[in-house]
Amino acid sequence: DIFPSINIGYTINEKNMLRLAYGNSINRPEFREIAPYVYYDFEAFAFFEGNSKLKNSYIQNVDFRYELYPSPNETISLSIFYKSFKNPIELSYFEVGGQYQYTYTNALSAQSIGTEIDIKKNLDFIKLPNFSLLLNGSLIQSNVFFAEGSVNRNRPMEGQSPYLVNAGLFYENEEMGINASILYNVIGKRISAIGITAQNSDEDIPDVYEMSRNIIDLSINKSIGESCT
Repeated sequence: DIFPSINIGYTINEKNMLRLAYGNSINRPEFREIAPYVYYDFEAFAFFEGNSKLKNSYIQNVDFRYELYPSPNETISLSIFYKSFKNPIELSYFEVGGQYQYTYTNALSAQSIGTEIDIKKNLDFIKLPNFSLLLNGSLIQSNVFFAEGSVNRNRPMEGQSPYLVNAGLFYENEEMGINASILYNVIGKRISAIGITAQNSDEDIPDVYEMSRNIIDLSINKSIGESCT
């Protein structure tokens, strides 16, 4: 396999820059995804089966980004990206003997398009010199495509959230030997396993979804002498 890539940067001035990137990549099946045997997953409380006919997935990526550097330690960037997938690998499930069993399948193709903002900013401008802020957020729309005549219906890709947000507030005081941070993360509702589509929609085995959840982590470190924290 050959995976060409190109990255072009244009410097507007010392604080502003444009970037355009293109690249090909591959997602090869893991051993457990392609090995033709059934195993039990004790976290999912279900059986999983590999698919020996699983194909490699090929991805084309395009990214256009604007970058602003207000100071040497600060960055603000805004990007638009597009991804095209051939044979995307997805987790699906089906009914066997009155219970559900999971396996891995290839869709025909898929695409995702979205925008992302990334901010790293010191808070000196509001009289908080020891604080800094990190913020990353994305909006993504994905679609899976099926062969002509297929009974499958339009849906987003398995595992792809429609949005995600990561934020962090950091405090550093070298004189007192204190480092602290509070981190926040949230992802949008996403498909975690593909069901089975029937000719009659009332007979579908529905997709399984992972619901959105908010996560907050707090961390505080304090130096004690020169050798301990």
